[in-house]
Amino acid sequence: QGDTLVSFDAQHKQAIASLAVSTSSDDHTILTADVDDNVNAHEIKIQAQRIDNRVKLACTQSVAASFRIPTPTEGPERRLTGMAPVAPRAGQPYYVLGDSDGAVSIFYGNGTLKGRVVVADDGPVVRLVPNYGNQVLFLAERSLGFISVASVDVIRSPCMGWGAPAIDLTLDATMQSRLYISLSDGNVVAMDTAQGQAKVCEMKFKLPHVSRVPLTVRTLKGYAVALQDRSEVASGPLRMWVFNLIAVETGYGAGPSR
Repeated sequence: QGDTLVSFDAQHKQAIASLAVSTSSDDHTILTADVDDNVNAHEIKIQAQRIDNRVKLACTQSVAASFRIPTPTEGPERRLTGMAPVAPRAGQPYYVLGDSDGAVSIFYGNGTLKGRVVVADDGPVVRLVPNYGNQVLFLAERSLGFISVASVDVIRSPCMGWGAPAIDLTLDATMQSRLYISLSDGNVVAMDTAQGQAKVCEMKFKLPHVSRVPLTVRTLKGYAVALQDRSEVASGPLRMWVFNLIAVETGYGAGPSR
């Protein structure tokens, strides 16, 4: 019915600036960060209750930890640029934060810093996405790769090669090894990171270049939905496109004329 299950105080002294949600069906964790880069990890518990012969969901939350990215002793201020909660099948959860210095910090479930590793020297970490097991996919402006939260290290050579700075990525809805990278010039690049058991960095195709401003892309069962970034559109309505991914990969201009 769209009813609110629960609302709660996120326990921030400043306004909330960003949010990240666990992608695991076995873990219900929400990370919230305020404008001062203070992060709270919220544990969400959902239980089914029978009331008047009807089943209703009861939801409660608690703050499991509060933390922030390590502060440099000198130089420019370091800012939070990405977050991801990670819940391995066995063991404690981790919280992963990206920063403006191109590094990733990994925290234990109680908020204690486990370690920090620089993953890019060409700009900030743009996006963090939980991957298989205890791996996290990171996107920087000019590269992407995988890190292990257990070893706090990059586990394979980063992929790179696109022309403009990256601003976002999304995983294909049906192919976990395929990524769509949104670039600042409006282009969207499809890249495969695996072929069978082999690890690769192969650009497969680009979506038609229909916008001069960046696009936010999400996929569903063979289609990609692309929406213009509101922050880049001064006024007027936003434009949205839907692409048939099979047709684009085959070659949207390769068929015979009708």
